[in-house]
Amino acid sequence: DADSHRLIALLGDRFNRTIKNFFIAHYSLAERTRVQTVTMDMNAAYQTIIHEVFPKAQVVIDRFHIIQLAARALDQVRVQALKQLDDKHSRPYKIMKTNWRLFHQTAPDAKHKQFLFGLNEYVTQQEAIDIALDTEPKLKQTYETYLALHDALMVKKHPAELANLLATYEPNGT
Repeated sequence: DADSHRLIALLGDRFNRTIKNFFIAHYSLAERTRVQTVTMDMNAAYQTIIHEVFPKAQVVIDRFHIIQLAARALDQVRVQALKQLDDKHSRPYKIMKTNWRLFHQTAPDAKHKQFLFGLNEYVTQQEAIDIALDTEPKLKQTYETYLALHDALMVKKHPAELANLLATYEPNGT
């Protein structure tokens, strides 16, 4: 149940046939027609049966999976940036290569310096991120989009903010 976050049933497998048969066997067409939304992950195979089983339902993608997809795009851009850097001993390269987890933190520490391995310096997490982002504009844009998307979906959970983010998004090829 997407509202109460309560588990209703656990099926033995993820096959479309099993899912479809479960709902058809346990719920009448009248009950299934009253379903307004179906929350799911991004498995495209599920979408083929949703409208057969729940004819009036809108599909809602689980926000965790949206963030996961954005994180993968961020990693792809980071790896592309690494490949374009000629100096494999530069500070940006070392940060992007060995401290990649910093880019997935939604609230990096900007106050306390710590020793970052790979970089072999004492810097704040935010300073390290800034060093890398200042040299790679596409990575910076992708990182800022990732953070904005994360905040809109996971922190503020405000539909208007998400709608604004989507309306103002400028594609950069990721």
